This record gives sequence, structure tokens and C-alpha cells, in this order.
Amino acid sequence: MESRNIVVRFDGSKWNESAILFNAHYDTSSLAPGATDDSVAVVSLLQIAQYLADHRPERSIILLFNNGEEDGLHGSRAFMQYSWNGTISSFVNVEGAGAGGRPNLFRSSSAQITNAFRSASHPHGSSLFSDAFRLGLVRSRTDYDVYTRAGIPGVDYAFYQNRQKYHTMDDTVSSLHDQRPLWAMMENLHDLVQVLARQSDAGISDDTRFVYFDVFGESLFYLRYDMFILFNILLVACGPVFVVLLGYSLHRSHKIYSGWRGWGRFPLAFGIGLAVAAACIAWYIEYNPMVIDRKPYWVLIDITCFITAGTLLPLYLADWWRPVPTQRAQVLIEMCTFWWIVSILNLILVARTGITATYFITFYYAATLAATIVTLLDMHRLSRKLPPSVLTSGQRVQDPEENGNSGRVGGGHENENGDDATERTPLIPRAEDLILPKRPAQEQLGWIWIIEFTLVAVFPVVLMFQTLFTLLAALSPTVVDGSAPVF
Repeated sequence: MESRNIVVRFDGSKWNESAILFNAHYDTSSLAPGATDDSVAVVSLLQIAQYLADHRPERSIILLFNNGEEDGLHGSRAFMQYSWNGTISSFVNVEGAGAGGRPNLFRSSSAQITNAFRSASHPHGSSLFSDAFRLGLVRSRTDYDVYTRAGIPGVDYAFYQNRQKYHTMDDTVSSLHDQRPLWAMMENLHDLVQVLARQSDAGISDDTRFVYFDVFGESLFYLRYDMFILFNILLVACGPVFVVLLGYSLHRSHKIYSGWRGWGRFPLAFGIGLAVAAACIAWYIEYNPMVIDRKPYWVLIDITCFITAGTLLPLYLADWWRPVPTQRAQVLIEMCTFWWIVSILNLILVARTGITATYFITFYYAATLAATIVTLLDMHRLSRKLPPSVLTSGQRVQDPEENGNSGRVGGGHENENGDDATERTPLIPRAEDLILPKRPAQEQLGWIWIIEFTLVAVFPVVLMFQTLFTLLAALSPTVVDGSAPVF
């Protein structure tokens, strides 16, 4: 087989001991015109070549336009026999594993380049995809495999959406609809080159693992693997300590209901929500299994609504039927306990396997823990429940505003609703009836609930949907690669 690679080297003005390789292939599949696989990448590297010709880099950069990628990665294999390959310290493989959309930092073994991607105008990517390749969920092969097997760290930067057009006659310029995919790749690579061209050989070590994900395509979160493990350990170890200390402080100041009523409602409600969602999934599998291919986002939203309704409705009914004065705090404590247990299991998994795709569990637990702490701190503003001596005397606590007095304690002849006592009036009132202020006052949450709702609902839901939408776009069409269908 005869092939030809085109290699361009820009020597650095300060550092020439090593070089960064930018790779793209200019051949296309025999079944496709190859607009995104890989013509957009070739155009992007040509733009980088023009920029580097006008602005000499401080560090050496090599641009490789290889041939024969579609027939067995022959172009990159041939380049590895060239003398310049010994100077390559890391690489950026620019690819097209889909047809348009946003380019994705698909997988990475280079901490240096991944950290440099934080300077991109609109970064997009997640370490979740790297683990998806490791687990065999995505079986596509690129030049990335050739370089990493040679011991060179790098990244795979590729299109991934509309994979049903990948390697077909629909992979055309017109199928891109507009120039946004091209401009997105060119802009991010241009920003990346500007950083790497000024970075010395003694940059960030590529011997470490890391966690990364984008936030709304506007910034990239990056954290070293060892710091990620340490962060998880601190959360798992210190979280319960803070909750217990705050709970003990509330108990000592008699501002918290310590009975058993209300506990266990969240696990039961969450179990009902999962059961309802499972029934919804079973219905789709039985009566409309192909909808996941045509309308995957609607299916995801549908299932999420069933889980939410199945969880919140039992909690609302329980609070209406048997109200407790501190259900908000009880539910948050139970949620925090649930995510604490899940975080322990996740920490064991991450430490043993090195898989970081479950990073969202860490942030779910951190958000729930923060909301629980805010709630317990807010409960310190409540009025004192009553002195311990009154708890044992069976006397009733009056509201300070009741009868215009200053909150005297005494054994009146009225029940808890202010009516005359009857033979059904208990001699020893229930603990939850003694808490001041009374329930109507506790329902006036003020502005604190906004913080709690943001931490418990808004932040986790945004993170979850961002991850799930990206996964659906990437994995739903992977059956063409031989992957098993996953609903």
C-alpha cells in the first residue's frame, strides 16, 4: 500500500527539546464524502499552520496530515517510524467520530493538554467518555490508539453527535447546516495552541490521572486524581461530623424535635419514585422500544418526571396526613445519609479501578451536605422549645403571643388548639406539640429555602441533565460499532 503523509514542523524560539503533535487525517471512508471525518479537522489545522507561520511559537509544534487512517491507521503507524517521533512529548488528535455538533474532548491521557483546554473559549468534554472507551462502550478506533500504545500521552478531540451519519453519504457539508461546528473546532484549537506554544517542556506532569468536565460549555473543571480522592475522603469523613455536631447543638438547646415520627419517609418515597420510573421504562420496552432511537431526550425527560412525581407526591401526602414540625430537616438528613453511603461505595470503586466517571456522585453528596448544614444552622434561629424540667412535668407551653402574656409556663385547662380540655385531652402532651414557634410559623421559611433548593435540586439536576444529554448523544447510536443495545 502506498501512502503519503504531510508533516510541518515549527521550531520553538525557546524550547526545541520536545514538540507537541497535532494530528488529522485527510483520507475519507470509501462510503462517505467525509465532511466531518476528517475534513473539518484538516481545515482547522491549516488555520493553525497559518497562525504559527505569522506567530512563531516558543515551543516546537508539529502538524501531521496523515493518510490511510480509515484503512487501518496506516498513516500514524508510518509516522511513528519517522525520526521526529522521538521528540514528541504529547499529541492532540483531531477527529470526527460523528457528523457535526460540538467537538468533544473525548478521551485524554495528558494532564498537560487537558489543563490547557481550560483556556478554550467553549470547552466541551468529560472524563466520563474516557472511561466509556476503557469499558468498551465505545469501540471506535482512531490515531489516538497508535500514539498512546507508543507511550505518548495525548487527547482525542472529535465530533460525536449525529453518529448515524458517520461513514455514510450523509456526512456532507450541507448536513452540517451551518458553519458553527467548523468555527467551534477552529476557535478552541486556536486557544489551545496559544497556551501550548508558550508552555515550556517543564510543564504539568503527564504521569498523573485526573478528573475533568465542562460546565455549560463555558469553562472546564480540572482536578488531579490524588486531589479528587482526598476531596472525597474529607467529604465522607467530615460531613457526618458536622451534621452530628449541629444536631447535638440543636438538641441541647431544645430546638429540634427528637421523636420517631417522620423518619424513613424519604427512603420510602424515593423507592416509590424508582418503582414508578421502572414501570415507565418497562412500558416503553414492551410497547414502544424504538422511541429511544428517535426521541431519546423526550424519553429521558419523561422518566425524570415520573421519578420526581413518584418521590414528591408521597412526601406531600405524608406531611398532610401526619405532619411533623421538622420534615424539611428530616428529609435532608436522610438524603445526606443516602448520598454519604453511595459516596463511600464510589470512593472504594474509584480507588480500586481508577474510574472517575462517577464524579457526579461526589458533587451530589457535597450539595446535599451543604443544604443539610444550611438547614440545621437555620434551625438555630428558632425559639427555645422549653426547659428540660417542663418536659418531665407534663405541663403545656404557651406561645409568647398567646393571651398577650410573655410565654408563661403552666398547666392550663385548654388543649393544644386553645379549646377547653375534654376527656380526650392528653395529660402529657406530645413532644412535637411543644415546639415553638408553632407549625404555621415554621412554614414561613424566608429566603433560606432558595439556597437549599438551589443546592439540592437546581445544581444536581443541571449537572445530571448535562451529563445524560451528552451520553445520549454519544452512546445512543453506538450499535453501529457493534456495541450491545442499552436502553
